[in-house]
Amino acid sequence: DINEEKVPDEVTTLLWIGSPNLTDLGMYHIDQFLMKGGNLVILAKTVDFQLQSKNQYNMMGMGGQPNVATPTKENAKISEFTKHYGFVVKPEMVLEPDSAMPMGPLVQVEPGVIGRYHYPLWVIASRDGNGLSKDSIFTKDMQYLLLPWVSGIDTFADNQKGAKIHTLIQSTKEAGRNAEYIMIGESQVESQEITANGKPIPLGIHVEGSLTSYFKAENLPEKANKETFLAKTLEGKKSQIVTIGSPYLISDILAVNREFIEVFRETNIPFVLNMLDVLSGDTDLLEARSKSSVIFPLKPIPKPYQIVLSFFNILLFPILISIYAFIRIKRRTRAVKQ
Repeated sequence: DINEEKVPDEVTTLLWIGSPNLTDLGMYHIDQFLMKGGNLVILAKTVDFQLQSKNQYNMMGMGGQPNVATPTKENAKISEFTKHYGFVVKPEMVLEPDSAMPMGPLVQVEPGVIGRYHYPLWVIASRDGNGLSKDSIFTKDMQYLLLPWVSGIDTFADNQKGAKIHTLIQSTKEAGRNAEYIMIGESQVESQEITANGKPIPLGIHVEGSLTSYFKAENLPEKANKETFLAKTLEGKKSQIVTIGSPYLISDILAVNREFIEVFRETNIPFVLNMLDVLSGDTDLLEARSKSSVIFPLKPIPKPYQIVLSFFNILLFPILISIYAFIRIKRRTRAVKQ
């Protein structure tokens, strides 16, 4: 329990998934782990919602009764803590109008066009769409990454002068941020207008360098070992924090659902394994894990092409039937005359 005991010395990378209820002593243990040159991976959860339906799509917040997401009760305290290190995962959800996961049954999405609706809250970050950094070792070999119910990240570079903050994952500039009464049901999301942010929203970041402690020597938590307190990262060491704005990157929602298990296995899991390997200094398997991706997001069709496709889908078949019928009648007429 991080709230009771310090991180063991043999641990090099610490995983923070969700929205933990940290005490001051728990935060102190994490802080001092970083000051020793430790690596911290955060898959952050800043909003809570409950999915009640047993239907496989409703389980993901799609359809059924309205599902509402609200900020977690731990959010304010955690935000104050992480802001010291240069970032805050916002209590919001990012919506992508086009770069999102197609899911659900086949329906008529446009007149004469059959397909699946994009669910804006399941964001697809792509290399070609500049959603994945081409420079960072964490993402340079990745093609796609699926981020269900992801929150945006604000950065504060001046808070840590000795460290650098790199954006690993970002949305498109057309994406919106919803921090109010967040409806997550498919029909509710579909009816919402997405207000473009105007610039990419960071969804994953990497902080590296020498950090200063969140605590002061004269104001340490009760039960903290004052004799071993470190005010900054040890000389010759490097602290690293990788933060992703979604705890569902490797959740059982992807693992147990047939529609998404390939994405889970071939895209998201390799990314997480690569991330852990990079932090531990092992880069041998990065390219092999990232060489394939099973996400092929549907790109929106320009309006003129939609009109042409709709015309052919609606009128072409009846026209062909009419031509065929005309030829048949003409042949029969000739046969009767002969």
